[in-house]
Amino acid sequence: MKKSLRIGAALLAAITLAPVSSPLINGTSAFVQAISEVESQQLLSLGGSLTAEQQQQTIQLLGASDVTPTNTVFVDGTVINRFLQDGSNADTIVYSSAFIQSQPEGYGVQVQVVTPQNITVVTPATYQNAAITAGAKNVLVKIATVSPVTGEGALAGVYALLEQSGVQLNQQSIQVAEKEIQVIQQVQEDSELTDEQANQIASEIKQQIIIEITENEETNLTEADITALVEQTIINTINNIDNSTNIDNSTTVNNTEVNVSPETIAELAEWAASFAETDQAKDADVVKQLQDTQANTAGQSWSQILASQEGSTTVEDLLAAERNDFSDATVYHPLIQAFYDNFYSTIEAGGSIEQLYAHTFIFEALVPELTPTELDALNEMRTLMYQYAANTESEREAAAASVGIEYVTLKDQWLQQLNAVDSLRSANPVLAEIIQRIANATGLAPEVYSYSEMTQANEYINFFIRFDEVSHATLVADVEFNLADDSIVQYDEVTGEAIALAPTFNFAAIYGVDVENSYVPAEIPADFTIPGYVAPAAEVTEEETSEVLSETEVIEETTEQEASSENVSSEETETTSDSLEEAANSDEAGE
Repeated sequence: MKKSLRIGAALLAAITLAPVSSPLINGTSAFVQAISEVESQQLLSLGGSLTAEQQQQTIQLLGASDVTPTNTVFVDGTVINRFLQDGSNADTIVYSSAFIQSQPEGYGVQVQVVTPQNITVVTPATYQNAAITAGAKNVLVKIATVSPVTGEGALAGVYALLEQSGVQLNQQSIQVAEKEIQVIQQVQEDSELTDEQANQIASEIKQQIIIEITENEETNLTEADITALVEQTIINTINNIDNSTNIDNSTTVNNTEVNVSPETIAELAEWAASFAETDQAKDADVVKQLQDTQANTAGQSWSQILASQEGSTTVEDLLAAERNDFSDATVYHPLIQAFYDNFYSTIEAGGSIEQLYAHTFIFEALVPELTPTELDALNEMRTLMYQYAANTESEREAAAASVGIEYVTLKDQWLQQLNAVDSLRSANPVLAEIIQRIANATGLAPEVYSYSEMTQANEYINFFIRFDEVSHATLVADVEFNLADDSIVQYDEVTGEAIALAPTFNFAAIYGVDVENSYVPAEIPADFTIPGYVAPAAEVTEEETSEVLSETEVIEETTEQEASSENVSSEETETTSDSLEEAANSDEAGE
């Protein structure tokens, strides 16, 4: 039994529910300048609500098996309240955990979120920026949580780690870093800017303030000075993204008008003024940290790297270039070398790389304990794939013109897909989890394929999965998820037969390498319903309940977040949708 309600995919991107907890913790990293005092150490904080089994799972995810007990702390609400003074107590749920490790000079601050499916709000770029504000230098931060959390408290345990190491924390810098997370979220909510672009604005504002203080000796910046600096930095930063910015802060990026409201500018100026009072604002080395962080692609997310890509590389040049060797099984998972071998054989034959591109995301999800070195290797290969695929830019543009539609560049299309996945994880983490489970089984990553025309009949949720071409979308799979037992079936496109799928995609069939499924699943309530679904009454016929509300894509565009960045216990945020009058309730999340 299936297909009793078909709902538009765009609705999913329009649901802006942010999960709440009891209570939520607004915390981030504070490594401070004295991190050098513990540079030879690896430090680990574990959420105090984790069971013994979850602790071991988290340690494995973070690659922290070698951390000594003396360098490990358990963080509960009372510990967090001691640093943040936010009212947290012994009843506060704390799941998220952090691992920090110092790095060589010039590394900057890099953040790896090991379980992105469980961090629903705060992004690696935002953690990165706030960590530098708090004083971090040349450090790798890894974050993991076995249960869904919004993410504001993912690094709160670092305060306790540094205190245990004898480091005197700077409370002022901590509070400014906390405010920075909120302001960056507000910039995104107030505009069409991506996460990376909003974080870039914050980074540039900090650099300009430090330059004014350290180089121009402007130690008494007025409110007007800072507001003018913020406004000009917004214009300059967006001009570096797209050369079409108007003086009134109405900006066009990729043919989309971006407006940064006076209220948001005022919030940015207030935060910037607070930053100007910190010790970091008087330290010229912080500028170097910000620049090193931006320049060093090691540890950066794929979306950050993709945003910086320009042009293309011919097949001949790709084949002729020196190739890296990833065959050392003590350093790299064997599938990484197999991916590279498949890539070169594919482009030599003039084939398409979207399947391989999708499989890199499935691999990353199934093996969350990948090291930063392995992740960098994956991103290097994705870069090669982009450079290869970008050779079709002129043909894609001609195809768009032939059917009279506005052309979207390949880079923008790939970025939009990545941003939409992140947005869905924030808006509806349960739905995002269902899609990820299907992707893990089919190899059809939502970062590449569109999950469209979602339907529900009782415990069955069905998706059409498509690959978007320039002028049309090609149906790839018809898949159904069973809420009662978490099983997945795929319907044969010819016979309609339901074929049961294993939870792990069979990489060995294509690449000759088996992959063990270490994916950290989030809970899917058996009574979950897709937005707008109401179980039909007994007297209503199936035909009457099969109304098509919309046939647009599930993951089509990024959502406008409407949840406040300071979440409070038991609060729920409201969202709007062109097709729904009421949004589904969000799942509770701890920290």
